[in-house]
Amino acid sequence: MIKHMYPQHVVAIFGKELSANSNDGMTFETRLADQWGNDDAVSAHLEICDLIFDESVGENFESQQTNASKLLAGKKAKLIIAYGLVDWASKKARQDISFSKKGEEAFIFWKVEELEFLNGIANAMKGDGKVWVKIDMFCDDTYFDDFEENSSYSVNLYKISINFSK
Repeated sequence: MIKHMYPQHVVAIFGKELSANSNDGMTFETRLADQWGNDDAVSAHLEICDLIFDESVGENFESQQTNASKLLAGKKAKLIIAYGLVDWASKKARQDISFSKKGEEAFIFWKVEELEFLNGIANAMKGDGKVWVKIDMFCDDTYFDDFEENSSYSVNLYKISINFSK
């Protein structure tokens, strides 16, 4: 049985097989300073699509996170790893997961501090193999107990890690 590092964390793992034909992509942008006081900015983001929730994690945490496992079962996730000032993300955003009870996809946002880190992940995705994304959510399982049917939720992530295997 896997043990939580801290009692107030819920763990989820998403994964998928990598292939040269995947629909994952990377975007680089630059923006010039403007009259509203925005400085020159460079940003880049990488999207890893169709990550599948690993339901065996729920079995390992059966007594500790049954609500989260039920909510995430059958969901796919899109991991967006960003560097720099990204227009569509809050300036304070660091790392979180957003989803709804009805929605089929969760969105994991991860802001990295070094472009080299982002490039390293992009290079590791080339070719065949498998990618695993493990997230530790900064909440306990009771947070997932009474989700409303049509509402969206966001949870800060204590820790996020990515692993590649051949």
